[in-house]
Amino acid sequence: MNKSNKIFIDELKRTFPIYILGMVFHAIVIYILYKIPSIIGNILDLLIEGNTSKDVIMNEVYSLIFYSLIMIIPRIIYRTLFFTRARISDTYLRSKVIEHLQSVKPEYYDKEDKGVFLAYLSKEILSIRKFFGNAFFNVARLIVAPIIGLIVIGKDFNIILMLTILPIFPIAMYFLYKLYKKQGELLETERKVYIDLSKNIEQNTSGFSLIKLYNEQENQRKKFDKVNESTYISDVNVGAIIYKMDMVANILYAACYSIGFAVGLLLINEGLLTVGELTAYISCITIAISEIINSIEPLLTGISNFKIASRRFNYFFGLDTYKKEGKKLEKVDKIEFKNLCYSYEDNGKLAIDNINMTINSSDKIGIVGKVGSGKTTLMNILAGFYEIPENKVFINGIDMNEYSRESIFENIGYAMQKNIIMDDTIKNNIDIENEATNNEIEDISKKANILEDITTMQDGFETKIGENGIKISGGQKQRIQIARNLLNVRNINIFDDTLSALDTDTEKKVIKEIENQIGDNILIIISNKISMMEKMDKVFLLVDGKIMESGTHKELLERSELYNELNTYEKVGA
Repeated sequence: MNKSNKIFIDELKRTFPIYILGMVFHAIVIYILYKIPSIIGNILDLLIEGNTSKDVIMNEVYSLIFYSLIMIIPRIIYRTLFFTRARISDTYLRSKVIEHLQSVKPEYYDKEDKGVFLAYLSKEILSIRKFFGNAFFNVARLIVAPIIGLIVIGKDFNIILMLTILPIFPIAMYFLYKLYKKQGELLETERKVYIDLSKNIEQNTSGFSLIKLYNEQENQRKKFDKVNESTYISDVNVGAIIYKMDMVANILYAACYSIGFAVGLLLINEGLLTVGELTAYISCITIAISEIINSIEPLLTGISNFKIASRRFNYFFGLDTYKKEGKKLEKVDKIEFKNLCYSYEDNGKLAIDNINMTINSSDKIGIVGKVGSGKTTLMNILAGFYEIPENKVFINGIDMNEYSRESIFENIGYAMQKNIIMDDTIKNNIDIENEATNNEIEDISKKANILEDITTMQDGFETKIGENGIKISGGQKQRIQIARNLLNVRNINIFDDTLSALDTDTEKKVIKEIENQIGDNILIIISNKISMMEKMDKVFLLVDGKIMESGTHKELLERSELYNELNTYEKVGA
């Protein structure tokens, strides 16, 4: 059994008692709905007879009032239960998505349009929740309504009337099934079209500056109009199917009502049926068909949506995840790269090409190279983000793959090139684990040279930054990230181009504070600026994923032409 199906089954098991209880109260509501027409029919027959006492009639009236009022209670209860069930399902499914998302290998993020995909995954959660809630509920409605109807009016059951009406149902079901199959195809097309629309909108927003710079507004507008028109056509087609389903359901209702009424009048004329019984029959038929009309279309739509949603869930939960089992990494004493190669593409082009490198405890390592030389890829491998073959990277003499990924992460402090800033306060961005005192946060912010900037902000450390907060500069983001990592020093501490936005003097001050804070732990500084390598124990120069030179900063300046070229590259501001 795949993971997504197991989640569906578990979710159903968790909420099934609520579902059953809700159905019990719904059955009570249906029973009362059927009971009321029967009482009205009795009253009509008593009035037509004309010789019934007032007390008998009033007893029927009191029963009518009682059932009309008492119906409110089970209706409120079953609606509350189904609402509760839906909310529980939403919460459960979303938590499972996030749980899986956190364990998915980072290679996924390099290959997928994750923003669009996750947006649509959220929509699929709604589809699945509706299926497990509404679909099962609607199936029950289709079964419960006829059964309870027979129980309520069973004593006055008229075989002629029922045989006249029943043949209409299989005919209607046939047409509804044909429409349902077509609907499934159209819903799949609709989803694809909306994905294209989302991608187009994302492209227009993220690439706004580029579009303006190259005067591409008109071309982009035409592309958007084309995609937008496709969504309109898709919506119309889906709407047309739903309209046809409604028409079939309404024809079913009209046919049953009119034929039942006509046949009922003939039976009354023959003395086989009373006016009250016909009224009860017609009212009960109306209730039954109403239940069918209100359940069959959402049921079929729910099944179509679920089939599509489950495929997306199967794909998502089929993405490779980190293995949770493995040795626990306590402390890092030695790291070895042995003939390491790595490729992002299936075509075999290497991002990392035959890397051999040894890093010992307390080493201060510099890795330099131009943009695209493989520096970040190498560190992502060390951080445990990418899967690699066995016997290529060793930690403390043990193949890195033998350790659990969680224990590797616990030993890695990584200030990333991307400047990851959460939509939260500055304080919570620095103190991720929420364990530091205010004095500790202020002290570490001073070391990262960001304290002065923070104090000038209106709310200080409580200033909200990120998507919905104030905008801060690239340099401020870098220094906040540096502060975050200095507050949480690990065995291995990586700073990947996190000082590029700083001026030379500030850069030197921050590097000194980083060295002091890291202490005897491993420090790895990655940059395309060799000015940051002066105090490193050893420097590795990468070109096209290969180590071309290695040594101290001074040694490389004296003997490496490539290293000096990088120095020139830095000075001209490239």
